[in-house]
Amino acid sequence: IGGVIGTDMIRQISLETGFKAEIGSGLSFPEVTIDSLEVERLVFNDYDYSNIAAEGEIKDKSFNGKILCNDPSLSFMFDGSFALAPKRKNAVYKFEANIGYADLYAINVDKRGRSEISLFTNADIRHIGGGEITGTLNIEDISLTNSIDRYNIGDINVTSYSKEKDYQVD
Repeated sequence: IGGVIGTDMIRQISLETGFKAEIGSGLSFPEVTIDSLEVERLVFNDYDYSNIAAEGEIKDKSFNGKILCNDPSLSFMFDGSFALAPKRKNAVYKFEANIGYADLYAINVDKRGRSEISLFTNADIRHIGGGEITGTLNIEDISLTNSIDRYNIGDINVTSYSKEKDYQVD
């Protein structure tokens, strides 16, 4: 499937889904309602993921819905919306995500050895064009574990806004 979408990071996928799609009829982008999506196997970045489920809709170049993963090396929940065309003006990212456990070494993100993370995040961000991004991003209860120790990092909160030609990130 990676060859179809132009990336070699996705090797194989095995899934079952129920969906309704509307293509054409003056639409510039297909509209898809995903009643259920069960991914048995997804080989991404040379890691073999399993137990991924989703439901939601793709409309106006955005996804709005839920994604759950209960893989042995990655446990997460995503609920919200994000733009599928991130460079377009007024692209919105509004979601909550809980990463209960991610083994970054196993999923080939960090190759230095044991590297695990857990966190909760919520975002309300808008790309308003010209490279400008406004909104808030809160990352809470960050916990990192490596071969040396476990580190409770705490929270990171970022707010970005612009008013006329004044831009600020807190």
